[in-house]
Amino acid sequence: MKSHVPWPLLIAPLMLCPVLVGCGAGSTAPVTSPGSGPAPAPVGGPPAGKYGCLLLTYTYPDGYPTPTYVPSALGTVMIGPGNGYSASSFPDSGTYTFDAAKSWITFRGGPLDRVNASFDRLKDGVPILRFGEGLADPAPDVSIGESVCQGGAERLPGTTTS
Repeated sequence: MKSHVPWPLLIAPLMLCPVLVGCGAGSTAPVTSPGSGPAPAPVGGPPAGKYGCLLLTYTYPDGYPTPTYVPSALGTVMIGPGNGYSASSFPDSGTYTFDAAKSWITFRGGPLDRVNASFDRLKDGVPILRFGEGLADPAPDVSIGESVCQGGAERLPGTTTS
């Protein structure tokens, strides 16, 4: 049974993303599909940039389960201006499509082939991607076992925020 955690309990730890996983570490080269030039991000979709990923799990500091974010195996997901993506923990890259009706990204090719992630923004406008437990589809609410990837202030060269 999945455990759902209210959003207010989960937002503050996301601000630690740069400290915990080094958001912005790695290559600064734009991610694009082979043969494609830079294209604008899909309307309403995720802005191009780096998204540092954390895994929501439990720790037991006093013998009681406490929801906690720890570094995710995804590392940093980079969304490119030409609908391309890469993930720092994997050697390959691919493309993505954005479904505005569902607010979902579907990755094609590369290490996240056929994986869906939800796209949302925090109250302050910071973009986030949510990957379900074990890269399954994300639950309607943030759940234990999900990877939450927060877009940082650092953007890829030649991109703008949306």
